[in-house]
Amino acid sequence: NVSYSQMKLKKKFLYFLFLASLLGKRIIPWSETILDLELPEIKKQEDLRLLVLFDNSFSCPEGCLPFVSPLLPSWVQWDVTDFKNISELQSIISQNIQPKFGPPHVLIAARMPTLTWMGDWSKAFRFNFPTKSVGLLHMADEKNLDGLEIPPNSYTYILRNYYFASIKNLPSDVTLSTLGAYSCGTQKDLVESKTRKDFYGLYWTFLPPLVGPSHRHPLSMWPSSGREFDCVFVGSLRADRKEMLNELQLRKDTLNCVTSIERKYKGTKGEYVYIHKFLSKSKFSLVPHGNSPETHRLAESLLTGTIPVTVQADYLSQVFIPFPGLVGTNWTDAFSQMNDVLVASIVNATILNELQTSCSEWYSRYLKCQQKDFDGLLLKIMST
Repeated sequence: NVSYSQMKLKKKFLYFLFLASLLGKRIIPWSETILDLELPEIKKQEDLRLLVLFDNSFSCPEGCLPFVSPLLPSWVQWDVTDFKNISELQSIISQNIQPKFGPPHVLIAARMPTLTWMGDWSKAFRFNFPTKSVGLLHMADEKNLDGLEIPPNSYTYILRNYYFASIKNLPSDVTLSTLGAYSCGTQKDLVESKTRKDFYGLYWTFLPPLVGPSHRHPLSMWPSSGREFDCVFVGSLRADRKEMLNELQLRKDTLNCVTSIERKYKGTKGEYVYIHKFLSKSKFSLVPHGNSPETHRLAESLLTGTIPVTVQADYLSQVFIPFPGLVGTNWTDAFSQMNDVLVASIVNATILNELQTSCSEWYSRYLKCQQKDFDGLLLKIMST
């Protein structure tokens, strides 16, 4: 039996899959690595079932949808639901066992404290069903406080946002790779671990947007040169944001920028105002650090064709394609770069529009590279 809340979740999941299909399309060609867009040959449809399970002890399930949906390939027979404890998880798995093929492959989005027992559960599941995989999407570790423990023979693969050079509690025989670097970067292969049986790696994924326009492709937007505001910031005061706003205040007579200090990132007036009144009407988007240097604001800026302006962070050095936005050593430098572009665009407006196109093309390509790697990872695991 499917509850009303589960039906609502599935409808919203379908919507996010539709958005992901738009985001992944490439309509501006690039001259470097051309991705193979052909779908893999599917011979055993029944073995390609993937059950996506959301730990609903925090903002999941609906808050976790944007983290999963952009990655899922169309050839996977997916289903989605949520659980609140180990008993409910076991019940869901039992309901999805087929007499001939057993349970589906599983991808679980979870965080602490659920992770304290999830590793042992995964180990037992894989022992009982050795042909099936358990993937983990490690959620909500913005400050690297929880870290990540990986019991032997537990997860088949792990995805996580929030890059840290050293992740707390991470076993010494596990390294963090970048999802997409195999298809578009320097990583040589999606290989099985030499020290852990049937473990296919830990991958950092680019933090997705939480909100975005539903009717636009990221490469089809109003040109920067015709936008009303020079820059925009909507959000709360934390991390380096006061420094950023102080620098902006020094330039208030020369920059036409709009700011809104709110308790929540998209403001008390809601996401429509955040996206369509602010982001879509601005040439540049100020992207300060939050609880982590990584922030959803970066992806939302790229999605709306708003050129990101930020400061250096470790995660920007992990992307396999050089990031085309404005990145300063500090906020003084970042504003100086933005001002130089604005001044130059007075004489030649195409400077702005070309920078906007570069950022949007970069984001579209980056998403496709991540999707391609995850396609290969799932196909390798499911065909074993």
